Amino acid sequence: MEDVIEVFPAWIPILTTQDRPRQSAELVTKSIRSKLNPLEAQLVNARNLLDGTTNVFLPRKEEFILDWLLEKLRPDKKQT
Repeated sequence: MEDVIEVFPAWIPILTTQDRPRQSAELVTKSIRSKLNPLEAQLVNARNLLDGTTNVFLPRKEEFILDWLLEKLRPDKKQT
């Protein structure tokens, strides 16, 4: 039987909210609203913001995400 090569380290630390580096609220909101990022990346960033994976202080973040989603769901004026 061949030897198994370990690609990932056996011990990966799980960072708590306090251990994760704090990010700028401006950079996080820009990454969500940026039209240069694909929609999938924007959704991942929004989900990370909501569930606390992204360590950032953003008051009323739920309202920000809801506004962004409603803006994305609104039909384009060009198409109508």
